[in-house]
Order: sequence, then C-alpha cells, then structure tokens
Amino acid sequence: MFLYILATLGVGIGGVFGTPFVVLADHGSFHNETITTAVTKAPGTYTWGNLTISTGGTLTLQGNCAANTGVTINANTITVESGRSITANGQGCAGGVLGNAEGKTPSGQTGGGSSGNASRGGGGGGYGGNGGNGQNSVGSGPGSGLGGVSYGAAATAQPVFLGSGGGFGSNTGTGGSGGGSIKLNALDSLLVNGTISANGNSGSGGGGGNAGGGGGSGGSIWIATGALDGTGSITANGGGGGGGPTK
Repeated sequence: MFLYILATLGVGIGGVFGTPFVVLADHGSFHNETITTAVTKAPGTYTWGNLTISTGGTLTLQGNCAANTGVTINANTITVESGRSITANGQGCAGGVLGNAEGKTPSGQTGGGSSGNASRGGGGGGYGGNGGNGQNSVGSGPGSGLGGVSYGAAATAQPVFLGSGGGFGSNTGTGGSGGGSIKLNALDSLLVNGTISANGNSGSGGGGGNAGGGGGSGGSIWIATGALDGTGSITANGGGGGGGPTK
C-alpha cells in the first residue's frame, strides 16, 4: 500500500493521509544520484534511480512565482541522511519591498499587505489560512499591514502552490519570501533522517526604530511513497515578522 502525505501550509502545520493521486513508476533504468555538496535545481522534473543526500550535501529546489512551479523528483528510493536536507525555504513568492509594498502570490490574490507607516508592521503572507496582521505599539490596529488571504483550497488534496510573500513594513523592513513547492515520488521508500522543508522566510527588521516586514508563508510538500521512515523532520512553516518597535 502506498503512503500519501501532503502539507499545504501557510501559517501553521498540518497534514493529511489518504490515497495517492499519482501512479509511481519503476525508475531502475535511470542512474543513481548521490549529492555530497550544495546543489541547486531549477523548477522542473528530475528523475533518478535512487537519490541520496549524503555527507556534505544540501539539495535546494527553486520555485517560479509567476508560473507557480516548483520541483518534482521521481526515484525508486530517496534518502536524506542525518544533518542533510532537501529544502525549498524562501523559494516561493517574494516579499514586499519599498515601492513594491505588497507581498507576491502565485494565485492572483493579495499577499501580505504593507503598513506604509513607520510605527506599524507589514502583514504576513497567507496560504492554507490567512496571514497575521501587522502590529503597532498597542497590537493590531488601523494602518498596520493586513495579512494575506488564503488560496489554493481547490488543490489541497494535491498541493502544488508556492508560498506568498509578507508585506513591507518601513525603512529596511522588507517582507519575507514564501516557501517553494516540493513533490517527491518515491516508488519503494523515503528515508528522512535529516530535513525536508519548504518554510517561508522571516521579515526583515525595520531598523532605526521602524517597523519590520511580515513573514512569508510556508509552501507545499507533496509526498507519495511505498514506505516512509526516519527520525528527521518535514516542515512548511511560515516565517516570523521582522523586529522593530512592532512585529
């Protein structure tokens, strides 16, 4: 029986177990790949016989916000050794910067909003839920950046969306980028003793007493495999708000 796991995470952690929506193929005719250095892969699909992230190895998977594309990996076995990682952290949509104040989303929705005010923070990016509102010196209030709205509800059974960016705060308070999108199809097994992550980045501090930017939302992780084991972690967490007089 195949195990199907998904994480479509914006501002929190969650998961669903159920029937896989993919047919997993045997990739024995493809070469085996062992990664022992820092390797980055552009958005697209990559197929190996067996994939191992070993000593010294980190596999970074990029995303394309405009096209809402991440990386799909097909293999018979995927192994992430202890201390090693497959990561799409911050590889989603960009956070807001001065002159481009709202965070970007892959869905045409609104990302984390800008405060436009030195004393109020930018809003956090949304995805599986709405992002958090920015804060002022007495908490959320008028003028703070609004949190980005949720999106991708129609695809929660097959998570493919990138995370959205947080809103600009002020001065140097840029919003954090959202997490990317990872899809792993492992026919025989996935062993995770290290980490697999698509976390959003935290917003930057405002500097000089100004308010910080909002955090980016987590992206998506979709796993279909014959067996899942290991002592590591699989996360798609949202980033924190940038510091300043507010967050």
